[in-house]
Amino acid sequence: MKKQKIIIVQYVQSLIDPNILVAYTANGGRIDLYPCQTPEKRMTKGKLYTSGGGLFFSLTCRGLRQVFEDFTPAMRTPGKGCHNAVRGNLYPRMRAYGNIVCHVLVCTVFHGPRPTVQGVRYQCDHKNGDVMNWSAENLEWVSPRENAWRARHVLHVLRAKGFDLSACSGADMDKWFAIFRALEMAGRKPKELPSEELKELFSMYNVAGDCYEGE
Repeated sequence: MKKQKIIIVQYVQSLIDPNILVAYTANGGRIDLYPCQTPEKRMTKGKLYTSGGGLFFSLTCRGLRQVFEDFTPAMRTPGKGCHNAVRGNLYPRMRAYGNIVCHVLVCTVFHGPRPTVQGVRYQCDHKNGDVMNWSAENLEWVSPRENAWRARHVLHVLRAKGFDLSACSGADMDKWFAIFRALEMAGRKPKELPSEELKELFSMYNVAGDCYEGE
């Protein structure tokens, strides 16, 4: 995974929460960094921090440095009924920090620990289906049933109709999920609707249509 190289020139503790670091970059930008909680404290290269955008930084005796690892997942051809080419241990991981799955780490920091409801262990969903996008707004804890519904009945249908979901934000995808649920409750099948009608429904929710790439 290619990430922009960020040079930190100064960092201080946040006045609101001393556990949060406020980092200032060489180009005059500011990044709020939150400490990561890793299982069994298996970190080997200093304390790990992450931003809402999914960047990782390590705090060592030499200062705050961006973590660059090979975040490219091992891909395989999906089997029958599989709508996602990446499964389980094939997700990008922070191997130097306990072999932790990147998106689960970010989701835990910004959305709390993984829930278990009535014995059902929730999953970390990439809302727009891009497993290489682990920004906080693109992640959400959902039930396995909800995760499967989104993949098969929303993402798969939208992609087949020419929508470029990689350009959709987390808020955009929340709108899509609401639209598809409303259509199904009304007895309509989204996969049978023309792309233009879906696009019109999307625009009616006051969401910019820049995630559409149809003809």
